[in-house]
Amino acid sequence: MRKNSRSLALLALAAGMTLASCSDDSPWNGSSDEGGIDLTLNTDGRVMRQTRADDGVSPVIPTANSFAINLAKSDGSYSKDWSSLEGFNREKSFPIGDYTLSATYGDMDKEGFDNPYYAGKAEVHVAPGAETAVNVTATLGNAMTSIRYTDEFKQNFPAYSAAVQTEGHDWVIFAQNETRPAYIAPGEVAINLTLTNDEGQRVTIQPAGFTATARHHYVVTIGVAPGNEKGELALDIQFDEDVVAETVSVSLGDDLFNAPAPSVKANGFTVGTPVEAFESAEPTVTPKFDIFAFGGLKEVWLNIVSDSYNPSFGNKINLMAATPLEQQQIANDGIDAAGFFKNPDKMGVINIKGLLEKLPVGSHEIEVYAVDVQTRKSESIIFNTTIKPVEMELSAPAAAEFLANEISVDINTNCPDIKNNVSFKAPNANNQMVDVKVKSITEVSSPSAVKTRADLGHTFRYVLDVTPMATAAIDVEAYLGSKKRTVQVVMNAPEYEVAADAFAKKVVLKIDAANDKIASYVHSNAVFYNGTAPIPTANIKYDQASGLTTIYGLTSATTYENINIKVAEFNKTVPAFTTEAETDVTNGSFASVIETIHIEGILTGGDFTGTIFGSPKYHHTTNIVRSEPTGWASVNALTCDTRSTTQNTWFMVPSTFAENEEVVIRSVGYNHAGSNPGVTKVTARYYNDKSIADTDLNKAAGELFLGSYPFDNSSSRVDGISWTTRPSQISFDYKYTSVNNERGLAYIRIIDAAGKVISEQEVTLTATSSFVTKTVNLENYPFGVKAAKIQLGFKSSTAATPAINIPSGSALSNGGGLHTYNLCSGWGAYGAKSANDYKAFATGSELTVDNVKLGYDTPGITVKARRK
Repeated sequence: MRKNSRSLALLALAAGMTLASCSDDSPWNGSSDEGGIDLTLNTDGRVMRQTRADDGVSPVIPTANSFAINLAKSDGSYSKDWSSLEGFNREKSFPIGDYTLSATYGDMDKEGFDNPYYAGKAEVHVAPGAETAVNVTATLGNAMTSIRYTDEFKQNFPAYSAAVQTEGHDWVIFAQNETRPAYIAPGEVAINLTLTNDEGQRVTIQPAGFTATARHHYVVTIGVAPGNEKGELALDIQFDEDVVAETVSVSLGDDLFNAPAPSVKANGFTVGTPVEAFESAEPTVTPKFDIFAFGGLKEVWLNIVSDSYNPSFGNKINLMAATPLEQQQIANDGIDAAGFFKNPDKMGVINIKGLLEKLPVGSHEIEVYAVDVQTRKSESIIFNTTIKPVEMELSAPAAAEFLANEISVDINTNCPDIKNNVSFKAPNANNQMVDVKVKSITEVSSPSAVKTRADLGHTFRYVLDVTPMATAAIDVEAYLGSKKRTVQVVMNAPEYEVAADAFAKKVVLKIDAANDKIASYVHSNAVFYNGTAPIPTANIKYDQASGLTTIYGLTSATTYENINIKVAEFNKTVPAFTTEAETDVTNGSFASVIETIHIEGILTGGDFTGTIFGSPKYHHTTNIVRSEPTGWASVNALTCDTRSTTQNTWFMVPSTFAENEEVVIRSVGYNHAGSNPGVTKVTARYYNDKSIADTDLNKAAGELFLGSYPFDNSSSRVDGISWTTRPSQISFDYKYTSVNNERGLAYIRIIDAAGKVISEQEVTLTATSSFVTKTVNLENYPFGVKAAKIQLGFKSSTAATPAINIPSGSALSNGGGLHTYNLCSGWGAYGAKSANDYKAFATGSELTVDNVKLGYDTPGITVKARRK
């Protein structure tokens, strides 16, 4: 049952001390940027609540000079510590500004007897040339705990002791006759009680706990009270009236002493033998705690005492009561706890191998103990470890290949166990640092960097899977726990050779690289310069299919020596080249002509007579006079062969001729050995109206082409002329009269020295009554193959046997009677017609061509060049 509390006693011992920090000749007198501080420090040792009047125990009160002083500027620009008030008072002046002045004594985390912790602070403004007074009162920051035993308790147990523990701290042991209060950190407090009965049996129980607040003194009274129906005594624990659940009753019967107590056993480590490990390294041991409680588990406590580590779940936790969030936090901290969260019974295991990988440098104590349903406590099993710092240096063993998807880095370290725990980041395509995969790890004997510590005895080479980068260097980051190291991996320049194929107004570049990926990247991403001037992107075209890049807008017959390619930060100069001359077709305007046919007195048609008797006979004659454009060839030697056995306009027909600076190309009928038509016997008709049969004529399309056409009863045609430039297009004007829906033809072929066509175009021409301009582009020249010959020509028809129109009847009238009568020879005189003015000939489709031009231009600017 609860005992009545005695009246509150207030401990009001206050120690004050003021030490002056100025003098008559203060150095800050008259200063505009410094001032002084006059500090008065008071120590208030009163506790806020002391609940038992018989415990008039006063806290330890330190002297003012025992306090450490810190002065910190509010803007963070100044902070200084003094180990004593006397040391602070020796400071003559301070920069002006707002400060926080703190005074502390002791260490909150150093629990035990005679270990109070005091702290106090105040805000102070240092004014220029003046002394500012400030008062700081330091109060108790610990909680105080005292253990008391009743006389009845002492009579029943010959030996006993108690212990208290706060989260993250070791147990504070109260020996059997200990009357002093212990100073503990505020927080949850667990109470252990170890009892020995008259038979010498010993048991440790954890019957209760409470929450401690700073500047309070908690007195715990342990007694006995009448027990159960068996007559067994019960433990009676009483707390101060401000503690919830102040009285706890625990049965002290035989079962408490005789039944097996819960146990915690070390598995994978030896209690009392500290384990040394490296931070963030893979542990060489797998420490576990095996827990068993014969009567069933009630509590399993995990307590971590560390000078550098604060678990996310807190330093101390009862695993049996862990919330879902705390369970997740426990797992995230690398602790594998099994048997406590779902259907707990008698057994559990705590594996802390993962925790060891996360522990920072420092000393750590992991304590585990269990409490069964009868509040019996197991022996505390403690795993001690010292985590040593890992030294690691990151270096690059060699330059990486351009666009490589893997790079190598070396880590030099004093700890081989970190090998598999290092992670890496490298840039992605957007230059963001992202996690990258480790493809392989090997230990090498020769590190790639000079070690800064003699004890770094291991070097591991990591091959990383990275995004291919086109840069002179990339940053690689290595992470091990909180450690981060960065190294710059140099990239080799892309290995490639460039060849130039220069045309008249452009140059085609071919990249010969170590692999297709580099070649494609260079073509797609290169920036081109002429000297230091960038070449506009509008003048550059990359053809992915051919893998060639073309730079347009150059000047013909010009030497370029300083075309540069920049890929990332790497430059390469294109070998010097000279563009081809801009050569056009000679006499493409047909302004220059030469007479190639001159035939006088040729019979045009057959004889005719004005009587039914067939005599006298008459006929017409004419002159065939035709010219062709200089430098061009035709098939006139075939269609108008002056060696024909029958000299008649029916059989000798020019198929190509120039007039008015245009060229007419027509399909014709001809015969080298034709038969003249029979005599026409019609009165007063002054022409022969008999036609030649279609079968009497051979048919041929008219042609105009570059080359030659000598004819000696068999064609020895030479198609094409020598040529050294590669035009980009051909254009011409034409009109076309079609017979039988035929189409005309224009063609151009550029041929290399081996006789292979390197570029060609053929275009069919449709009927048009007026001149139109036709432009045909020449493309896809094979790289580096120069021109040796050009074939360029026109045909009046694409048909193998073109259609012709054979005039007959009145269509053969030459427009009048005989022109002369000779008194000597009578009516046998010839009727001479004007040159080329006759009707007895057969023609078909007719193509008229003018203004034949070769082009070399492509829209764009002209880059500067040095002309040799």
